[in-house]
Amino acid sequence: MKRLARVLTEPVRSVVERGPRVAVKAEGDKISVEINGFDGDLDLVSLADALSSIGTVELNGKTLTLDGKPVSIKKVGGSVKVAVEAAAHADNVAKAIIRAAFCVGCGSCELWCPRGSVNVVNGRFSVETSLCVHCGVCNLVCPVAEYTMRANAIAKTLGAYSQH
Repeated sequence: MKRLARVLTEPVRSVVERGPRVAVKAEGDKISVEINGFDGDLDLVSLADALSSIGTVELNGKTLTLDGKPVSIKKVGGSVKVAVEAAAHADNVAKAIIRAAFCVGCGSCELWCPRGSVNVVNGRFSVETSLCVHCGVCNLVCPVAEYTMRANAIAKTLGAYSQH
């Protein structure tokens, strides 16, 4: 990553421009995460499981809440925007949403969960919410979330997204 950050050539920019681009905004007590370059469906159960890593989640039909506050999901074309009210840490919210959207079933979350509340089932993570203590370790050890956030930070540093 240090080598990548030192080099400011076009080939490097094309490398960091691949994959999803994430924009995180904190406005008062509301955190919004927009993922551009997302062409799939954001499964509500996966999103609820991922957000349970940072607070108490309730999923009732198509209504999702985190710590009693509404979570809104809007999909437009090749992007999805998730807004969460009263969330404490924007990076944890972003990583949870990335996990829900792009889980590859690697098992890191299952391996590192201190309570054994995370399992990989059919190539996706699943959370036993009654065991989860909302410590967020699964967000911290998720390679997909970590590298997506790092790639976005590098791209911002290099100005790779300034034209988009």
